[in-house]
Amino acid sequence: MVVKQVSADQGPLVDGSDSDEKGLEMKRAPSQNAVSMWGATAILSSYCVSSSTAIMPFVFGYLGFVGGPLMMGIFFWVCSTLQKVVLDISLANPGAHTMPESAAVAIGPRAGRLAYFCQFLNQQLCLPAYLLFVIKSLKETLYPLGSHTDGLNLFPEWTRCNILWLVVPLLPAVWAINSQRSFQDSGRVCQVTAIVNVVQVCIIVAVVMSNPHGTTDSLAPSAPLWGTNFALNNDKASQGYWVKVFQAMALFNYCYEPCFIATEVMHEMKDKRQMKKSLDIATWTMFAIYCAAGVVPVYFWGWQRRENGLQELGHGKFAVLANICLLLPSSVDFLVTAISLNKMALEVFDPGIDINDWGAGTRAKWFFVSLPAMMVTLALLCFVPRITTLLGLLTSCVIPTAQLLLPAAMAIMASRRNLLGRSLTSAEYVAIAMGVNIGLLSVVLGSSSTFYVIFFQSDFNGSFFCELVAG
Repeated sequence: MVVKQVSADQGPLVDGSDSDEKGLEMKRAPSQNAVSMWGATAILSSYCVSSSTAIMPFVFGYLGFVGGPLMMGIFFWVCSTLQKVVLDISLANPGAHTMPESAAVAIGPRAGRLAYFCQFLNQQLCLPAYLLFVIKSLKETLYPLGSHTDGLNLFPEWTRCNILWLVVPLLPAVWAINSQRSFQDSGRVCQVTAIVNVVQVCIIVAVVMSNPHGTTDSLAPSAPLWGTNFALNNDKASQGYWVKVFQAMALFNYCYEPCFIATEVMHEMKDKRQMKKSLDIATWTMFAIYCAAGVVPVYFWGWQRRENGLQELGHGKFAVLANICLLLPSSVDFLVTAISLNKMALEVFDPGIDINDWGAGTRAKWFFVSLPAMMVTLALLCFVPRITTLLGLLTSCVIPTAQLLLPAAMAIMASRRNLLGRSLTSAEYVAIAMGVNIGLLSVVLGSSSTFYVIFFQSDFNGSFFCELVAG
């Protein structure tokens, strides 16, 4: 998660001429702290994982506690195989230090611009998603403060207003964004985050195992279904409800997205050849974490789970600890992504700015550059309040293009132009074919379910600022 600012610092080669394809030389500051193999593994395996574990019961509930992991395993294998080809393109062409630059080498400047746009849009759309997880975990941690269902009336009614819980974390976030511009020892930070993620999953498993009939806050136990109900229908109470099934499938794209950071991490490593090993370890570590976080609740409590699984753990001390394990990494993800987004914007509007200058002029530029991203974040949280719908904006087009469709095209073109230094293997050809089909399917599933919810199911009845905003 901490390496996103590397791509922003470097920027892609997107202005260009055809000659840019062969010579991607940019001014880069030398790495002060080379990342070890385990540091790279921690970075890849901790990026947005804490928030993804919270939605795993929902995903595996609609896809089945056997069918879900099987589909996820296939998805992870395709993505990691394509990502390794992208890494090979970068290794064989040393001037390409980012995924957008590698796309420009393999396909052309337009592909580089597309990759850069996907990365920028991914970061902008991640901000409200991360902040919503922060808000949800903060409210669960401080329960009953802010609860709409607290019958004891321990706190004033205004404390239940959602807009308060949106502004409270947003104000310190803006301060933090304007007080930091870079991060050191990212590998060590992510190693801590990775441990927090494991702790969170252990708590989820322990609470579920100790409450086989559910907690007072969980939905009523239902039958644990092993596979997806492909008899799709429009019944919201059915496991075959097409909107939820499509959302669950599309959310794989949110749960695993190394395409935005893996190339940059590799070029910060002591030994770049170890990156593939780091990617493999991180991929299947995430797979194990997600399976534990999703399969256990679905198997014991049934398929009908909330979009945020941590809200079903109750309000005991272990549930509070699990929400803290979501709160801290999500806060760091938000901060780093926002800082990275600022740097990417400054690459366009003021490429000569010295971000190490803390004078009043530079501070003012940084502040005003950060405002549009915060305003878009606020607007999305106001009008797209549900977690799955927010994530659907990411999984409908942005991530499938960057993670599946573009890498597949890069692999084919790089092979044809002898930019890999080797031939593609049979497994890689299978991954390319599957990547194109899964990518296109993800776009259809994600866009249809997301925009159906936004335009046909969004209900704005009730108190807008107190009940609907960040609801």
